[in-house]
Amino acid sequence: LKATTFTTVWSDGTRVYAGALGEVFCLDAATGHVLWHNSLKGLGRGIVAFPGGGVEAAAALAAAQAAAAAGA
Repeated sequence: LKATTFTTVWSDGTRVYAGALGEVFCLDAATGHVLWHNSLKGLGRGIVAFPGGGVEAAAALAAAQAAAAAGA
């Protein structure tokens, strides 16, 4: 049985927050370096939801940065 992961992403412009399997990561938007990580112990392994409306834009930004890093 292969597990799949649904990742949610949100950005405030300087940081990118990503949540998957009940964990949250905060990355520097310019460098992609992980600033901190929280395993959210005791809250399960479900989908992490972020408030606000910029999820689609943050996901597009993260994809663009990943593509640029892969091409570098």
